[in-house]
Parts: sequence; structure tokens; C-alpha cells
Amino acid sequence: MAMDIKLRIGILLDDYNVPHWAYRMMEIINESSSSEIVLIVKNSTKKEKKKRFLETLWLSRNKIFYTLYRKLDRKFFKVNPDAFERKNIHDILSVPSINVVPKKTKFCDWINDEDIQKIRQYDVDIFVRLGFRILKGDILKAASYGVWSFHHGNNAVNR
Repeated sequence: MAMDIKLRIGILLDDYNVPHWAYRMMEIINESSSSEIVLIVKNSTKKEKKKRFLETLWLSRNKIFYTLYRKLDRKFFKVNPDAFERKNIHDILSVPSINVVPKKTKFCDWINDEDIQKIRQYDVDIFVRLGFRILKGDILKAASYGVWSFHHGNNAVNR
């Protein structure tokens, strides 16, 4: 008799409200017979205070036409489902979560040793990074197969 061994997946995120594409990915994992989500690691860093409208407008002045284009595009060319519509993962997941406040450097997040010890207790095979910034430190070794992350863009230009 074969044993059903599932891949144990952890999700690293900043918010329980995720884009529809991430929500759907988690649905597919949940429906799979070969994998399961066993842990959520949530970045509990306090959010920066929202900027005032004029300040936001001034800071984004270089991309104002692109922003306007995107708004018009979304208004006149609606898609269903909208990949960026926010959905709450609590609708589909009821797994343990660990709230962490990473140590921040200019571009990177480091999860402290005490939180890493808690995370290791869940015996995660793979972490899927849907939040945090660039991760450094032992979180990269906390799962058997590491942290999987998608970076869009042209690495020859952006890195």
C-alpha cells in the first residue's frame, strides 16, 4: 500500500488580502492530492502612514500618464476574473499562522532566530514568497527546498 505523502507548503505574505491570482494558486494547492499549505508566515511590520493626496501626486509625477492609462484601461477593458482583485485567503485556508516583524535593512528583511525556531516546527518543504522584501538569513534554510519567489522584469537591467 503506497503512502500519500504531500508536499508541505508555507506561504510568506504581507496581508491576508491577496491578488486573485495568488488566491487561485492557493486554491489549486488545496485541491491537490500531492501538496498542502501547512503554514502562513505573515509580515506584521506596521504599514507606513498613508501619504496625503497632493504628496502622492507629487511623488508620482513621473508616472502620472502611465497611472492614468492603467485606470482608463481597467475601466474600459474589464476582465473576469480580475487577476488583481483582492481576496481574503481566510475564505479558503484555515492553517496556523505565525506573525513576524523582520529586522529591516535598506532592501532586505531578516526574520529573527526565535521566529525561525517556531517556523521550523512545521516541517515545511517549500516556502512560496508572496510578501516581504528580499529575504536574508536562516529563513532561506527553514524549508527543505528553500524559498520560491518570482521576480518579474529584466534581470540584466534591474539587477
